[in-house]
Amino acid sequence: RTKASSFQYIMEMTTATRRKSFVNYHNSNWFSSSSLPLWSLLVILSLLLSCSTAIAEETRPQQQQQQQQQQPQKREGGEDVSVSGGAKASSTPSSSKQSPVVLTSRNFGKSVADGNVWLIEVYAPWCGHCVSFEPSYQEIAAHFHSQPQLKVKVGKIDGEAERALAARFNVMSYPSFFVLDGLRAYAFEHPRSKFHLIQFAQPPQKQQQSNDEESSDKSNTKHNKYHYTNQDPMPFYTSPLGPMGLAQGTIISAGYAVADLFLWLQESFSLSPLMAGMVLFGSAFVGTFISIVVLAIAMTPKEKVD
Repeated sequence: RTKASSFQYIMEMTTATRRKSFVNYHNSNWFSSSSLPLWSLLVILSLLLSCSTAIAEETRPQQQQQQQQQQPQKREGGEDVSVSGGAKASSTPSSSKQSPVVLTSRNFGKSVADGNVWLIEVYAPWCGHCVSFEPSYQEIAAHFHSQPQLKVKVGKIDGEAERALAARFNVMSYPSFFVLDGLRAYAFEHPRSKFHLIQFAQPPQKQQQSNDEESSDKSNTKHNKYHYTNQDPMPFYTSPLGPMGLAQGTIISAGYAVADLFLWLQESFSLSPLMAGMVLFGSAFVGTFISIVVLAIAMTPKEKVD
């Protein structure tokens, strides 16, 4: 009986200890509501790090290819030529200035904020209509870029390579054309032709009138019925420059910044992708922890001393 009672006592004490430890474990600060913001930040940082790693792996071959194309080669006569061919001429202007500006997630925000009106095409390389209209779009770009006083720039976005950027325009078909004027975006809804696109983005010509300049501007705008000011801009929730579009652009820019830092760590310190990711994650974790501690100290109420 003594052995049986002792064994029963030990079993009861072990069960009580397990229950107590289980309750204390679930009531600990790790699962309290106050620690939810910390866990949320850690999850967000993990997702951002994984996305930046994927972006870095995709952008590295493109950067290496661009560097190889920019390196000049030597002819037998000693003349510098680019990899794609053609002599390096400093006296003649580059034809690339007359071509549409290639817009990506990296340069989109900075480019469209230069104070000019932007005519933008969202295309796809496999789209037959896009390919057939490309020469006309080149002529439209040459028309506007050769006249800087018009303050109209022409750009294009590869909707397949830049899906996140194309999604900000709510593109339903290729090719799609838009005009960006400040924080307003206008979708092109007229027949696709060189004439209509030029008229869509062409600023109204100011005529010299001695009586009323304001009536002159209004009459010129009404005369060009294809001008973008004669239609309503895109709603703010579908506009690429609306709150949702700007927030999406900020997230993408942050991802590219982390991806650039990821590549810099690998190239500067010869780190493996795993070590570079651990350094980034550790730095983000420490920075987040310090920020939370500083914020908690700043928000702690101080006792009043009489």
